[in-house]
Amino acid sequence: MGRYYLGNLREWSEALVKLEKLKERGLITEAQDELIRVLQYRKNWKLVETVLEYSADITTPLPQLVDEIFNIIIDYNAQIETRIIAVHVMGSLLVDNIKEKDNVPSERERFYVNMMQRLVATPQPMAIKQAISETLKKIGVMNQETGDFGAGTGNKENLHTPGGA
Repeated sequence: MGRYYLGNLREWSEALVKLEKLKERGLITEAQDELIRVLQYRKNWKLVETVLEYSADITTPLPQLVDEIFNIIIDYNAQIETRIIAVHVMGSLLVDNIKEKDNVPSERERFYVNMMQRLVATPQPMAIKQAISETLKKIGVMNQETGDFGAGTGNKENLHTPGGA
């Protein structure tokens, strides 16, 4: 894939058409550098939300792509709807990656889980807190009875980083 396949991101309608073509051809995984570029640019909500939705289907996301998705989650200036989509995409990526490794999350995955746990405990719009809580449950991290985290993906100890959350 050539550099800047999506072209000038200010021409968002053209970029959306090119994204759709990539999706139809099954080339979204190969276009991750371009997806990252869109998520960093963030000037057009439709383009960002489309990239987020397409990112959920990537089975081997680049760490930089996951980082940019998380950056949208914590961006208080981003639209709430966009942040919620990012939360759900992050959940899908984490669930798939953790399941792929026999329910043993990597250090990076534990970091994201712990950061989402912290976000729930900070002032956030209720819709964001709810989306994060649902995502943590989907990942299997929240104990329903106690509200404690780390009791779902099969091995409680695996979800805590050194020093605990």
